[in-house]
Amino acid sequence: MNAKRRPFQNALHTLFGGFLLTALLSCAPSPQPAPPAGKVPPREEALFEKGRRALAAGDRTQGERLLRTFLLRHPHNPLAPNASMFLGRIAFERADFTAALGWFSPYLGPNNPDLLRLRANQWTGAIQRSLGRLENAERYYRAALLLAETDADRLSTLRPLVRLAFDRNRSAEAVEHLYPLIPLLRSPDERRGLKQRTVEIIFRDLDLSDTGRLSRRVGRGFPAGFLAVRRAELLAAAGRPESARSLLRSFLIDAKGHLLAGRAKRLMKSLGGPAGRTLVQASVPVIPAEAPAPPNGRSAASGAADSGPKGAEGPKPAGRGTVLTVGILLSLSGENAGIGREGLRGVQLALQHAGSFADRVKLQVRDAGGAAGGGVEVKKLALNPVIVAILGPYTGPKVEAGAKAAQEIGIPLVLPAAPSGGARAGDPYVFRTGVSYALQAEAVAVHAAGKLGLRSLAILYPSNPSGIEMRGVFHRRVAALGGRIVREASYPPDATDFGRQIRALGGMDDEEVERIKKERKARGLKPARIPGIPFQGLFIPDRAAQVALIVPSLAFYNIRGIHLLGGGGWNSSEIVALARRDVEGAYFVGGYAQLRPTARGARFARDFQRAFAKAPTETAAYTYDAMRFLLSGLRSAGRTRPSAGGDRAALRAVLAATKDFDGVTGKFSIGPTGAAERRLPILTIVGGKIRPAGGPPSPN
Repeated sequence: MNAKRRPFQNALHTLFGGFLLTALLSCAPSPQPAPPAGKVPPREEALFEKGRRALAAGDRTQGERLLRTFLLRHPHNPLAPNASMFLGRIAFERADFTAALGWFSPYLGPNNPDLLRLRANQWTGAIQRSLGRLENAERYYRAALLLAETDADRLSTLRPLVRLAFDRNRSAEAVEHLYPLIPLLRSPDERRGLKQRTVEIIFRDLDLSDTGRLSRRVGRGFPAGFLAVRRAELLAAAGRPESARSLLRSFLIDAKGHLLAGRAKRLMKSLGGPAGRTLVQASVPVIPAEAPAPPNGRSAASGAADSGPKGAEGPKPAGRGTVLTVGILLSLSGENAGIGREGLRGVQLALQHAGSFADRVKLQVRDAGGAAGGGVEVKKLALNPVIVAILGPYTGPKVEAGAKAAQEIGIPLVLPAAPSGGARAGDPYVFRTGVSYALQAEAVAVHAAGKLGLRSLAILYPSNPSGIEMRGVFHRRVAALGGRIVREASYPPDATDFGRQIRALGGMDDEEVERIKKERKARGLKPARIPGIPFQGLFIPDRAAQVALIVPSLAFYNIRGIHLLGGGGWNSSEIVALARRDVEGAYFVGGYAQLRPTARGARFARDFQRAFAKAPTETAAYTYDAMRFLLSGLRSAGRTRPSAGGDRAALRAVLAATKDFDGVTGKFSIGPTGAAERRLPILTIVGGKIRPAGGPPSPN
């Protein structure tokens, strides 16, 4: 697409947000796809109906249990496909896409009835789009369109195809799907609105090739006349007046009463004038309102069957209250896909633990693992007015870009693990519920200058953002506690030789020590005495692999008998395996794995193991807490003011006021910068094993 057309494309993308993004979930196909293929025994049908009625009443947990029981007992019952469709929809709504694909994929094959294949392709397309796999999503929706026989089925398939075209910046494809969609809509205002959008695309975004291809596909209906006139204008502008005249003559034969008849005649007249005087208008035609429909009249789409999606009414609540849509932005592909999948498991379990309130929450999951920046991904979600908050992204430079975008637009953004120092009081919409670098540095400083009573300390830090931030926080906190930073040095993040920096801290190799001994002896001083190290503790805020390279060099340069201090990057068995005795007695920050067990934490670990057949990771735990924090805010905002459940500003105020939130990663409160304030466990290494700090200190 031409770069100068992008602003319009973005604006149009925004205008379509409420209509089309909502349609992806609210206009999903019916989970009951077809009448049963054979006679259904009454008792078996009763069990199925009981599960279906439970879902209709908003009791998703009971409905799912009953339908699973039905399938286990009666897998060959003619209603089994219907039960699978219901269960697939339940899995989709709680963002368990792997399970959802498992329910729908058996019905994609050609041996199934067309209506089953239609529903399976629609749902699989929705899943692929939620995962950010837009090409796959389009393929499944196009397959569904070929199977659609009713207006309702065509409507429920064309809506997401239009949205996918905009997601992929393909304006011609959007028009290709819009022109058959418009006649299916019941509302005259909605039809007029989408006609206007279609005309705007034609006159602002399409080129000669696009208009030619679409003219051949559209035939004689809307928007054939608009395509013809716009193509004639483009031909005239390209210096092809004969082609433009021929096209206009064909248009004007049947153009009586057409909105662009006058415009076409003026263009035709200008084409016969002097060279360079061709009249090519830049304005976009305005579609007039439709005439009122006759009493009790019905549009082409008004007879839509109830098996398909409904217009643009928005999502219907599964229980009482307004449906609340939350954007989930995690890396589900690329190098951080493992982290993203663990985070998504935490989100899924948090929803399961939310009880009946979860039935009011819809997720729109997006893959943050692509090439687009975090700011772009956050904006795509934030510009959809249906979405009230966003969780993620999780790692990497996309975090800060996403935070900036959320703040600019004004949508609450919850970051489960955003340790960077971008948090500031001027970003009231950004909430960092993970463990920040600042929090780690402060915890170590309090332990060193407070509990251990160290008064002189040094810092050896990497010259990257995290190292610089932790160095500053540690320095300030030690000073506030009455201590002093007497030496400090920095090194490149990828350094492998630290001799110069360790010498700057006061280290000396054996040759230097011998030289000093001789000088002292020559001056009549005690020769055995070595100048002392001027600090009691050394803070190294880096990851385990790098620390394992640094600490052996300390001994080489005769820095011994001090306390080694570190951040959360030290909390790894890797550091013991690589550095062994050199890190014995060191103190550093712990994480989720070292927390004292609680009833809530035990339930989380037990249910996670049952659901995913593995123990929860720290990533899953922090994302679980972030999602619970967000759900708690949504519930409280709606309870304080019922109309505020979907109000972004009201939700922001509730989240910012959070105190003593009881999470599986520990209690935390939201501070003035939006970052979580919590107590962190301090660990040490004793006998080659990492364990909670306690007992008398023993310097390395």
